Amino acid sequence: MSAAVLCCGRARVSVEADTALLNELTDACHPWITPSPADDVPPGTWAVRIGPNPAGEAVPSRTGVAVYVGAGERTLCLPPPASPGGMRPLMRLLRALMRRQLATDGAVFLNAAVLTLNSGGVALLGGAGAGKTTTLIAALNRHPGALVANDDASLHVGADGRVTARGYPRAIEVRREVLPHLAGAADMLTAAAEADSPKRALYVTPHRLAAALGTALAETAELSALVLLARGTGCPELHRLTVEAAACTVAAHLAAADPYESWLQSYLPAPSARPEQALALAHAVPVWRLAQPLTAVEFSADLLAELSVHPGG
Repeated sequence: MSAAVLCCGRARVSVEADTALLNELTDACHPWITPSPADDVPPGTWAVRIGPNPAGEAVPSRTGVAVYVGAGERTLCLPPPASPGGMRPLMRLLRALMRRQLATDGAVFLNAAVLTLNSGGVALLGGAGAGKTTTLIAALNRHPGALVANDDASLHVGADGRVTARGYPRAIEVRREVLPHLAGAADMLTAAAEADSPKRALYVTPHRLAAALGTALAETAELSALVLLARGTGCPELHRLTVEAAACTVAAHLAAADPYESWLQSYLPAPSARPEQALALAHAVPVWRLAQPLTAVEFSADLLAELSVHPGG
């Protein structure tokens, strides 16, 4: 057995597991969650122990595996993965623990994809089917940059007014119906997809997506613009929103720090999103609306690359 303290910003979780399993877990979580020596464990750090015969009180976890609260209130016990693809439940639990800690530290969570283009950070807002993943892939396929987050990001407004966006290790879903709009990237995505992908979508890890596109992965990015994606019928157009309209737009896309492991609330409470957080973001970062048909997503990618250099317009 081996142990390590896994870090995500200022959040910490101690993990004890079989050496090979711990190495696989840290590789899958990199660069968003990184290890530090286990002999430097801050007081009150949550511990996750992965091994046979887990003991404690069973909780209604949605990770897909049995989770028990151990004798120590901040100790969680899980059985080892039953299959080679068993990293997903462990990563879900780690995300929940990390995100709850970061929410307490002031992080704001959004349904957003985040990427860097020309060293400028851009967050793409939108609901399901808005084109966040499609636009992100098109942009990274056409311009130098890095993938920070897909559909799931947190933002932190610093004392200096700068906004840092953070991503989390999470599989990416690409709907097969959008592949014709991604030109040369479509074949690369298909080759990089998981073998168990369903008929309607491709599942691909961030690492394999980055390798397929020849781009990088980044833990965080300093945000220069927020962009609300909307369906349009003509040539893609960017329109900057007023602070008031921007605050309403951002507020509509605020997300819970942890919408899945609600049983953790009594052990590690996470504050709810607040409207004033959306207003602070609207004051700190320009917010734009990008109306686009997915048939012109490559043109949109070029607009975003230009916006990353001139975020104010």
